[in-house]
Amino acid sequence: EIASCLVGSEMCIRDSKIPEFKDSFLEGSPFGTSTALKGQCTELTWAYMSAMWSGKQPTSGNGGDLHKSYKSAGAKVTSNPTVGYGFSSFPPYAGAGDDSVGHTGVVAGVLPDGKWISANYNLNLEAPDRKLTYALVDGNKKEGGVKFFSGIGDKKKKAKSVSYTHLTLPTK
Repeated sequence: EIASCLVGSEMCIRDSKIPEFKDSFLEGSPFGTSTALKGQCTELTWAYMSAMWSGKQPTSGNGGDLHKSYKSAGAKVTSNPTVGYGFSSFPPYAGAGDDSVGHTGVVAGVLPDGKWISANYNLNLEAPDRKLTYALVDGNKKEGGVKFFSGIGDKKKKAKSVSYTHLTLPTK
């Protein structure tokens, strides 16, 4: 489903099946009028999920608990990373650094070895700046790890897939 290549510290993912993020996804953002919420991980998840799914996406909850709001609204929740799904995590998983709020984002790709690519806002504490960051996540613990959730409604058919996304991975 996803072809990948690793050359030095650059990874390319082919046919990641999520739309390329556009500023237009943020139109009508319930987070954008607040400097405390603008650029937070929850804003990116809301924007991407609103672009990919037909229903009204939940806005209540912090990153680590956001999957609960989605589940209450009818979303599927799983422990398996799934392209086009959101994710919720608490430290030490998937970029979460604060036990009190956790982290959320969207799954941009899943590699054959179980690693997955996350699309994030505020991964490096940039909020209120809206900085999209991709990160490689090394697998997922099945119990007590990251929760992945579908959007609300049907998947939108109109979204064009990203043909190639180049990611610069951190070097040790």
